[in-house]
Amino acid sequence: MYNGVPAPATITTTANSITLSPNCGSALSSISATVAVGTTTYNAGTKSLTIEQPVLSVVGSQSLCSGSTSYLINNLACNSTVLWTAPPSNMATLSSLTSQTPALTYAGTSGNFTLTANVTSCGVTSTVNLPVHVGPYTESDFTLTASGGANGYLSWCPNTTYGFTLGGPASNYNWSYPTGWSPNYISGYVCAIRSPSTSYPPTGNVSCMFTEPCGTTISKTIFVAHSSSGCSLITEPAYTYWPNPVTYSINISVASANAGLITIRAIEIVNASNYMTVFSQNYGTGVTNASVTTYYYQPGNYLLRVYDGNTWRAYQFLKL
Repeated sequence: MYNGVPAPATITTTANSITLSPNCGSALSSISATVAVGTTTYNAGTKSLTIEQPVLSVVGSQSLCSGSTSYLINNLACNSTVLWTAPPSNMATLSSLTSQTPALTYAGTSGNFTLTANVTSCGVTSTVNLPVHVGPYTESDFTLTASGGANGYLSWCPNTTYGFTLGGPASNYNWSYPTGWSPNYISGYVCAIRSPSTSYPPTGNVSCMFTEPCGTTISKTIFVAHSSSGCSLITEPAYTYWPNPVTYSINISVASANAGLITIRAIEIVNASNYMTVFSQNYGTGVTNASVTTYYYQPGNYLLRVYDGNTWRAYQFLKL
C-alpha cells in the first residue's frame, strides 16, 4: 500500500524516501530505485523483501478479580487466524475461541492459569501465552523470604543486617519487626533491618502487611530466633562500598576486619523508586573486590545487596 491505496508498479517522486505498508493477499516483489539527475539516470540498487514473522504477545490484565475483561494479540499480521485454548471452566470462560479480541469472564473459582493462543500467520503457527490470576488472591499466592532463612524461619545473630523480600503482585506495603531491631532500608517489597546488639529479645516476627490486586489486605510473617551456635566472627559492616554518591561506578570490598572470613558471592542493585532490579550477578569463590558500572542508571536512591554465601546484607547509595 502507498498513500492508502495499492502501490503502482512505478512510483515517481522528488523525495528521497517512500513509505509502504503490507497489502494483505498481495504477492511480494523486490523494490528497486533509480535516481535521475538532469538527463542522467543512476541505478540506486535493489532491496529484496522477505516474509518475517511478527513478534506476538497477548495484551490484557494479568489479574481478573471479577466480571469480564478483553484480551488481544499484539502485532497481529493481516489475514492471521487465532485459536485460543479454553481456560479451566471452573476459573474462567472465553467469549470465543477464534476471536482476535475475546472477553474473559471470571467463573467463580480463584486460581492461576496460562491464557494461550495459537496464531497462524503467513503459513506459520506460533503460540503466545499470558499468565493470568482470576478471583481474589490468597496468602499462598505470595512469598516472604529472608536472607539466610528458609521455610518461614530465620536464625539470627547480633549486629547483623538481614534482607526480607515479598514476592507477588502487591501494593501498600507495611513492614513490622521485633523490638530492638532497627531499619536499615525499607522501600516497597524490600526491607533490610539490623538485629539487636544482644540476644534480647531472642524471638519475634518480621511481617509485611500489603494489599493484593483485588483490594484485600494480607499479611505474611517470618519467625526469627537468636542462634548462639550459628553466629560467626564477622564484624559489621561486613563490606565497604564507595563512592557514595556515585556517578560512573560503585566499588564493593570485604571490610578489612573480615579478611579471610567472607567473600563476595553475589551482588544485586535495586532501584528504590520502582523496586526494579537493575543489576544481578553471581561470583565465584575467593572474590573479595568487585565493581559495578552505574553510569547509565537514572539518578536517585538505590539499594546495594551483597551475598556472602549465607547472608544478604543491604546498603543504600545515591546515584547522581
